[in-house]
Amino acid sequence: MHNGCMGRFRRNATVLVTSATLIFGFMTPAQAWDVESEIDDFGASLVIASTYFMPGVGNTDSFDEAYDNGDYQRLIIRCQDATLEVYMANLNEKFGTSRTALVKFGNSASKKWPISISTSKQSIFFANARTLATTIAKNKKFYVRADSTTGYLTANFEISGLSEYKTEFKKAGCKF
Repeated sequence: MHNGCMGRFRRNATVLVTSATLIFGFMTPAQAWDVESEIDDFGASLVIASTYFMPGVGNTDSFDEAYDNGDYQRLIIRCQDATLEVYMANLNEKFGTSRTALVKFGNSASKKWPISISTSKQSIFFANARTLATTIAKNKKFYVRADSTTGYLTANFEISGLSEYKTEFKKAGCKF
C-alpha cells in the first residue's frame, strides 16, 4: 500500500476507534438494568429492576419490532412493602404447569429452581428470591428454560451490574 494511502487508513481507523470509544465508552454493565425507585400510592418504597431478552435480536428481528409486538421476556426484581420478588414475564405465550424451571448462571451447571405461576400464566415467580437475587448480583448471564403451553420458553438475560443498585433495594427494605 502506498504511504499516503496508509497514512489516511491510520487516520480513518483512529477516528473510527475514537468514535466507538466515545459512543460506547460510557456504557456500564448497570445499563443492562432498567431501575425505578419511587414511593407508591400508599407511602411505601418501591424498587423495580428489570432487564429484557428478545428472541432473534441480532438475527432477523429488530429490538423495536420485538418490543412493540411484546415478543420478549422480562426479568424483574421487585421490592415492595419490604418484600422481595424475582419473576419473569412473557406477554406472547403462557407458561405451563411445571413447578420448576431450569436455571443457569454464566458457565455453571444448570439446576432446577422452584417456581409458581401467575393466575394469568404470563409470569413465573422464582422461590427463594433473596438467594436468587444475591446470585444474580454476582453473575453476568442468567439462563432460564421454563415449561409453556407450546413447549419451552427459553431466555438468556444480561444481568451484570445489579450490585450497583443493592443500596436502593436495601433502603426499600430488601437486602440481598
